[in-house]
Amino acid sequence: MTTESSSLSFSIAGAHPMEVGTFGSRATALEGFETLRWASQDCYDFLGHRVLVRSTSVEFGILVRRLFRSFPVHNGDDLAPDLNLSAVIAPAAEGAEPGRLHAMYRGGERVAETDSRWKLLRLLEWKIDAYLTEGVRDHLILHAGAVARGGAGILFPGPSRSGKSSLTMALLLQGYQYFSDEVGLVALSDGHLQAFPRPVTCRDVELFPDLEPRDDVWFGPVRTGSEGAEPAESGYSPVWYGHPEDVRPGSIADPTQINFVIFPTLEPGATPQLRPMSHGQAMKQLLKSAVNFPRLGEEGLHLLGRILEEARCYSLTANGIEATAKLVMDLVGVAAG
Repeated sequence: MTTESSSLSFSIAGAHPMEVGTFGSRATALEGFETLRWASQDCYDFLGHRVLVRSTSVEFGILVRRLFRSFPVHNGDDLAPDLNLSAVIAPAAEGAEPGRLHAMYRGGERVAETDSRWKLLRLLEWKIDAYLTEGVRDHLILHAGAVARGGAGILFPGPSRSGKSSLTMALLLQGYQYFSDEVGLVALSDGHLQAFPRPVTCRDVELFPDLEPRDDVWFGPVRTGSEGAEPAESGYSPVWYGHPEDVRPGSIADPTQINFVIFPTLEPGATPQLRPMSHGQAMKQLLKSAVNFPRLGEEGLHLLGRILEEARCYSLTANGIEATAKLVMDLVGVAAG
């Protein structure tokens, strides 16, 4: 992640304009922020935390709603939000000076700025992830993908670019139920996986040739080399979003126990392979992915131990999405048999 994401290690990309003035420049005063006209604002419920997201752009607001469409909305009530995030989109005015920036505010404090609307959308995700990591104490939050099949929950903990999201999408296409591609939630109360159903993020949609041409599935920036593509930015890799309900209706999973913990590592050129892991090895790796573990203390440690006692643990050398997914499907099928 960015500033706040460095402590989370979550993996991670922005939208369109409505002309609302010249607030995109660095020189804009806070008083201008207070008088802005908001084109969209929705208060989402994330694990019992109320997050108000507002934008000066109609189009950006539409993208936010696509991103968070599976989460409850609390518009119209009198309760104050726990977090207020505001996206200020610089207008697309002909002849505008270069370097005009879109900005994100937490409350009245500017916390991010970028000249890419798609990156701003991704930054919005990261800010919410960071906030939940600070505040959630009734769930263990893991940097992990998660799916289920036949009542068996499968967790894929790992760092960015380990292949979690691609593997999650490949299994979703094979009929698996979806929890998340990067926010694995485990309830402290019963140790079950819970869904955090944001869209799957994908850096290369060509990995999925049957889905690649479907505009009803993907939304994201214009691809590199096409007219209207945003210039490449150092240290930033754009992603495209595919919502599980657009891939396969009814695909979001119900709470499920964890039967497998599989740690993927992307190794181009290697032969895909699963290797059993001891509980000690798995605990060491799982702790690296437990982003809110320091705030859960002994209760979090007890939950991690409980997960590993009840689950079979493996390392996974990932290379080639079909072959890698087949390894997992064969493992789950054999276990079910």
